[in-house]
Amino acid sequence: MRRLATPEDIDTVFALYMHEKVVPYLGYDPMPLEDFRAIYRQLLDGRDFFVYERDGRIAGFYRAARYPGRVRHVASLGTLAVDPALRFYEKLGFEREGTLRKFYKRAGDAEAIDDHVMALLVD
Repeated sequence: MRRLATPEDIDTVFALYMHEKVVPYLGYDPMPLEDFRAIYRQLLDGRDFFVYERDGRIAGFYRAARYPGRVRHVASLGTLAVDPALRFYEKLGFEREGTLRKFYKRAGDAEAIDDHVMALLVD
């Protein structure tokens, strides 16, 4: 089941976000919970940050936001870590729209890596 994240979810979201196998793929380096609170507040304020529950426990999270106006048919999916990420999206029918070269550094890496913009057209 998916639902909007709430302030009460912060401890579980923080634990997942900072997990050693997840944090290298997300936008922030490891940090203490107190520093994460401001980031979490921004995620909640957007009203587009969801948690996925399985058997009553949070098993993951993601952001899903629609663009406004004439591009309201377009949504952005982010704050989701999957390994290997491109195969996951391709299996769902996503196609590579482009590459953001040397876009970000993963936690612990010396060099910046590419990020890929993936898209799926749905009717």
